[in-house]
Amino acid sequence: KGNLLSTLYYKNGEKWKGVETNLFVDVHYRAGEKTKVIEFFDARKLATRYIKTFKDSLITYHWFDRKNEAIGVGKYIDGEIWEGLKIIYRMDNTIYSHYKAGKKSGIEQLFDDKDLLLSEKIYIAGKVVQDKTLNPITGKMVNCEYRNGEAYNGRFFEYNVESIFKEGKLIQKNEYKNKQLIFSEKYE
Repeated sequence: KGNLLSTLYYKNGEKWKGVETNLFVDVHYRAGEKTKVIEFFDARKLATRYIKTFKDSLITYHWFDRKNEAIGVGKYIDGEIWEGLKIIYRMDNTIYSHYKAGKKSGIEQLFDDKDLLLSEKIYIAGKVVQDKTLNPITGKMVNCEYRNGEAYNGRFFEYNVESIFKEGKLIQKNEYKNKQLIFSEKYE
């Protein structure tokens, strides 16, 4: 007989009380309601990715890093982020966004799978006002200022494509491969 991992009771065929354990997730139930979800970074469950709690229409995420240290809280109303931190984990990158009153507000950061900062945007009331992106050629950050949520002055990179703006107009687009310029377009 192995070690007991979890116990889950059913009532009328429905999950009622206890913990349902899966590879990366533990789901807690009380009186037929989901009360808490704990997601881990890996199957060994040594580091918690988040703890999600439920109360009426409010869902709260408590976010953690791989060292199991708390890094922020995000509050959702009716399934939509309303306040605090939202993290999106993808196969090759992670996005950290901050919200106030349901709109992006503050810093949004994009990291690659090796925790290298690729982009840092500043939002006010849901509109981007500044975007710093990593220049993959030089390894340095470049800056683009925005007005009314649109690129205005500066440059930014999206993958290996550089866009350069002056007074709200795209004036040049460059594409790079293996750190070499392979294509360039200039505009009036």
